[in-house]
Amino acid sequence: MNELWRRLAGMPAFSDFSLLQDTAKGLQQAGFGSAFSAAVERAFAEGQLTPPGRQLLLEFAEGCGRYDTVRQEEHIAHYRDRLAELETELRQEADTKGRVYRVMGLAGGGALVLLLM
Repeated sequence: MNELWRRLAGMPAFSDFSLLQDTAKGLQQAGFGSAFSAAVERAFAEGQLTPPGRQLLLEFAEGCGRYDTVRQEEHIAHYRDRLAELETELRQEADTKGRVYRVMGLAGGGALVLLLM
């Protein structure tokens, strides 16, 4: 995992991906699990992660490097699927809230027009 993350961090396509960059920097002082967990906590503190996303990523970090190759692939696939589910849930929530805020904005604007008449 260490070598993979170092290589990815060196690619221009991932230069703005703070979780990857922070993990790669942390690998100089700690193992992958510790470096990744610290990067997740930093991203959460900066508001880049939701609490459920933080929890999933921390759980993922705990299992990395603990299994043979086949089980490690299963571990990664499991958390990839769980993160995809969370993404779907959060997108649906954002769509719902977005509609509510638009309606509230229109209603507030209509109330203001009536008050000014």
